Order: sequence, then structure tokens, then C-alpha cells
Amino acid sequence: MKWRLAEHVSFTEADKGGVLLNEARGTYWQVNVTGAQVLRSLLRGNDVPQIIQHLSAAYPDQAAQITGDVHGLIEAARKAGLIQHEP
Repeated sequence: MKWRLAEHVSFTEADKGGVLLNEARGTYWQVNVTGAQVLRSLLRGNDVPQIIQHLSAAYPDQAAQITGDVHGLIEAARKAGLIQHEP
């Protein structure tokens, strides 16, 4: 399943993560470095299992919670209207 930014949403990376800006509403959503990595990977076409596998290898001491965190981030961003499935 491929994802894209919703219309009127831009994503800017920063040293400590990233910011998604909904230009239509004038609201923003800030993510930490790992959250920015998840969103970047998702928007590049990587699927969720690939993202989870990569993060679990990079952060083995947090592997137990990575799956829930990745799914939680994606669901929260989707519900906030920031990302959506590509048609």
C-alpha cells in the first residue's frame, strides 16, 4: 500500500525530526527523528513491514515496541488528515 501526503500538506525535515504543515488549516504536526524516518520511508514507497524491520535492526533494544509505534504514528497521521493512500 502506497502513501502520499494529503493535499495542502508539506513535510520539512529538521535536525531533530520533521514538521508536517497543513497549509489549508494553518496547523502543523511535529515528529521526532524516528518519526521523520518512518514518514520519509513511507512516502518513498517502503511498506510498513520493511520500515519495522529496518528500525528493529537499527534499535534492537526497542524492537518490542517498534511495531506498535510505527502503526500508531501512521494511524495518527492518517486520522489527522496528513497522509493518505495513493489512488
